[in-house]
Amino acid sequence: MISEITKFGIVCFFILLGLVCTQLLSADDVIFDSGVTTIFEEFKSDSDTSPFAHPQEVAGRFTFGVDSTITGIRWTGGYFNTTTPVTDAFTIYLYQNTGPSPTLYTPAEFAFDNQTLVNPGSSTIGNFHYAYSADLVQPISLPAGSYWIAITNNTNDDDDDDWFWSYGQESVDSSIRDYAIRTGFFLSGPWASDGAYDMDFKLCGFTHGLLGDVNLDGIVNLLDVSAFVDRVSSGTYQFEADCNQDGLVNLLDVSFFIDILSDG
Repeated sequence: MISEITKFGIVCFFILLGLVCTQLLSADDVIFDSGVTTIFEEFKSDSDTSPFAHPQEVAGRFTFGVDSTITGIRWTGGYFNTTTPVTDAFTIYLYQNTGPSPTLYTPAEFAFDNQTLVNPGSSTIGNFHYAYSADLVQPISLPAGSYWIAITNNTNDDDDDDWFWSYGQESVDSSIRDYAIRTGFFLSGPWASDGAYDMDFKLCGFTHGLLGDVNLDGIVNLLDVSAFVDRVSSGTYQFEADCNQDGLVNLLDVSFFIDILSDG
């Protein structure tokens, strides 16, 4: 075991090393990809409750084989029938896959105002097609299992536009429901699906491994030190580096990392 004095010296070393460390690791690892390569069309997913708006919510299914942490979401879509609204107001919900209808997962609602729009071309319904990106301020960790994600815009400030979420790549097994839709005022109607399409989205983040195994080689040892320092100095979240399990990677993890390292 490492003595408290030695441990204090190592903590100081980490702090100094972290201050001069410039190598940053990517926080944008894709942990789920719906696999859409060709956009077929788009489903309306807009909670606009203005007169004649007909609000509708669309959800896409995803599965994690291991416990995972979501740090960001990427998706595509477009607007109909004219131009983009002045502002977007996306809300993203997570649901558990409980069979015929998704059940809201808690904590589950994230509102975003930092979308990055890119114009990669025209969609099949004639309006511009955009790519969106949003990062979670606080990552959310989910146990292994099957879930739904619903991405809904609110174009209430634009009378002649609705937002549509891109879909494509029909499943080989038409009985698999990879998307679900519900309508009704305040989106209170039941979920339904009439096909097996995949909504276009990617989830970024980290899969959960062994605490302290920051270089992901399956072992906690001195080879993890450099990767751990990179994470601490950048503040970039990784489950294996979050040694005190508070949802953040920072200097508060250092002493816990040293304990794990010494026990390993």
